[in-house]
Amino acid sequence: ASHEDHASGKVDVLLSSRLRHATRFTFDDSTSRSPEPLQIFTFIERSRYYFLHNEMQFTQSPNTIHTFRAGFSRVWNSKSFTQPDSIPASMSFVPGQPLGYIRVTAGLSSIGGLAGGSIALLPRRFVVNDFQYNYMITSIHGAHTLKLGGAFDRVRFNQRADRNAMGSYVFSSLSDLLQARARTGGLMMPGSDTIRGGRQN
Repeated sequence: ASHEDHASGKVDVLLSSRLRHATRFTFDDSTSRSPEPLQIFTFIERSRYYFLHNEMQFTQSPNTIHTFRAGFSRVWNSKSFTQPDSIPASMSFVPGQPLGYIRVTAGLSSIGGLAGGSIALLPRRFVVNDFQYNYMITSIHGAHTLKLGGAFDRVRFNQRADRNAMGSYVFSSLSDLLQARARTGGLMMPGSDTIRGGRQN
């Protein structure tokens, strides 16, 4: 099941015979829910986009125009999951966390999704904020056009990309699973996290 909301609008204002302002805004929000193969967990994917653009244009003379632009964009994506209330807390591998990921290599479906997109890789969140500023002056003299200006761009990237935060076990067979004889296991270091942030100009 999925749901999406979208809105977009633009406003142009002529402040005077020489000054013009324009603003454009776009928003989009969507949510998608899908069960994993064994119908135990439900994956939740969310995305949210914001785009804002402003432009101010000043006509100094018939030959010279000043243009200033400022923009902001935010791209937010996440993936998480829910588990049914029927799973008791005593089944969790890590106290206070949901049930971890269980995989049986002898051809059986994994509990928690396929290996490449399982709950072992959740929750995940990626957020990019981009601030942009631009100024340009355009001057026309006869057959010649002169353009001068500058721009500044500030990007902020924040992420969370957990791996085995709830613990995971791999069993060679169903018999090993029923006897709790794991072949391998994985767990994030207690007290650690994968929340990171990057900045770039």
